[in-house]
Amino acid sequence: MTGGNLMRKVVLAAVGKLEYQEAPIPELRPGWVRVRILRCGLCGTDVHNYYKETIFGKDAYPFNMGHEVCGMVDGVGEGVCDLAVGDKVVVDPIWSCGACRLCHMGQANHCEHKTTIGLMGPSGNSEYTLAPASAVVRTDPEGDPDLLVFTEPVATVLYGLDKLKIDATHDVLIVGAGAIGLIFLQILKNAQLHSLTVADVMEDKLAFAKVLGADRVVNTAVHTDERKYDVIIDCTGSAKVVEEDFKRVRAGAQVLIFGVCPIDSTITLKPFDVYNNDLSIYASYTLTPSAFQRALHLIESGRIDVRALLAGVYPVGRLEECIQAVKAGKVNGKIVIDTTRMF
Repeated sequence: MTGGNLMRKVVLAAVGKLEYQEAPIPELRPGWVRVRILRCGLCGTDVHNYYKETIFGKDAYPFNMGHEVCGMVDGVGEGVCDLAVGDKVVVDPIWSCGACRLCHMGQANHCEHKTTIGLMGPSGNSEYTLAPASAVVRTDPEGDPDLLVFTEPVATVLYGLDKLKIDATHDVLIVGAGAIGLIFLQILKNAQLHSLTVADVMEDKLAFAKVLGADRVVNTAVHTDERKYDVIIDCTGSAKVVEEDFKRVRAGAQVLIFGVCPIDSTITLKPFDVYNNDLSIYASYTLTPSAFQRALHLIESGRIDVRALLAGVYPVGRLEECIQAVKAGKVNGKIVIDTTRMF
């Protein structure tokens, strides 16, 4: 922890290069809230950005990395009435204007004027950040920050599931047993489904998925999965895998492309096959404020057991080590960064 009016700011300065800088603590502005960050979840997109596996075409550095934030309100700007210093909060990283056509249509994630915590900075891995009050949500003061950081990833999953029509007759396949795939598993295992399968290429991840409630697991590096599915949820971020998904569909199937593939990747798909199999293809971009609120409720009520997905809590000084472990496929679940500790 730095002293006076300075804080530790974490910046992705270049490909594979994090910097820990001293910077002024953000100054309050009307309608905004200053948050002292307690924890930040490590997202797969953070890993992509670290290795310049660009997902949104972000080639410019420095970049403010980290967006799954839990913290304490440190100060409120003029006009902020519903939050107070000392409140424990989570921060929706998508900041919308609330006034454009898309916001009025309930599509704040596509706001014509949106920005994000990463584009504005400081990042969620820094000691403090500044956010619009509309994006800051009060939590249970007794809530565990290690678990509350799951609010954003759970919200993205809920938003994705909102696209699908799943019922008790369906055989569902989740492709990719990373943190997001396991959140899908956590939510869907309580649904009335005909079967729930998880596919991955890492045996330890599949064993973990089985413990968490998967009916069936498939190691696609070892076995060819001949089963056909009614619903496929792809969490891999691999265009090659997405293309393979369409070989596993039944007539009338739904495919949700959830994992974020590199911006320049492509797949080959025959429109006739989409028509002939009566397929529904969905994508899911980030989250909405509604999904964020629902995710927080699921976590605080215990209806989703995110503690089972907690792969460890590490000080921010070990962030690069954690990124490398995720890249190597050595992490089952989600790593959480303790931003209050350097080591």
